[in-house]
Amino acid sequence: MSNQPSTLVRLGVLTRAFGLEGKLRCKLDHEVIPQIATPCAAWIGYSANFARPIELTLCQAHGDDLLCTFEGVGTKEGADAIVDQALFLEPAAIQYSDPLTDPGIVGFQLYSPEGEPMGEVIGLQQTAAHAVWTVQSGGNEWLFPAVPAFVAALNHEERTATIVTIPGMMENQEDE
Repeated sequence: MSNQPSTLVRLGVLTRAFGLEGKLRCKLDHEVIPQIATPCAAWIGYSANFARPIELTLCQAHGDDLLCTFEGVGTKEGADAIVDQALFLEPAAIQYSDPLTDPGIVGFQLYSPEGEPMGEVIGLQQTAAHAVWTVQSGGNEWLFPAVPAFVAALNHEERTATIVTIPGMMENQEDE
């Protein structure tokens, strides 16, 4: 598809119609609910490679899901016709109120302030207090509090983060 950007982010799956006016529930792929500035370009399909363009006219949080309205989808029947398809957006259209909760953090390499490799973010969880990153390093995994006190810097271009730890934070507790 010629007008499809080379990089799309899968936001979630359109699970069912909501009401009679064409709204759809979108079950998110991640726990953190993003903010989407609408209207914006979107793509729906079973795969990003075969997604078709559609305008996302409204997107709002509804519990753990999003409620989405699309241009040209104004009835329950129209909404039912696109259920079970994934919703894809350009990365620039997706904003998170806290950059430390952005699912794009997964895959970031972590370094100490001195430049020592500390591991890789392999998962993200949202707790009642704050986000927690699952970090893999040297065959071990740790839960790391994703809070400004411990995350000194994020570099999205290089996909790295500088973290500050306290004694015992990144040690394997079974070895003691």
